[in-house]
Amino acid sequence: MGGAVNILRFSDPLDAPFIGLEYAGGEAIMDDPTDVAKFQVVFASLVEIALSPHDTADLLRAVRRELGDR
Repeated sequence: MGGAVNILRFSDPLDAPFIGLEYAGGEAIMDDPTDVAKFQVVFASLVEIALSPHDTADLLRAVRRELGDR
């Protein structure tokens, strides 16, 4: 089961970003710069390949039609 992942950044550049994770067993904070960098790369990749809100709605409508409005 998945959960939320949040990359938290602050306006003060001296405050390093960190990752907040929520999962079935609880939650965790990751602040190791190497781990944070990995999450930032993955998140940027997901943003790059994600559909726009309009295209997502179109895709969902097409799937609904294909399934026959079950």
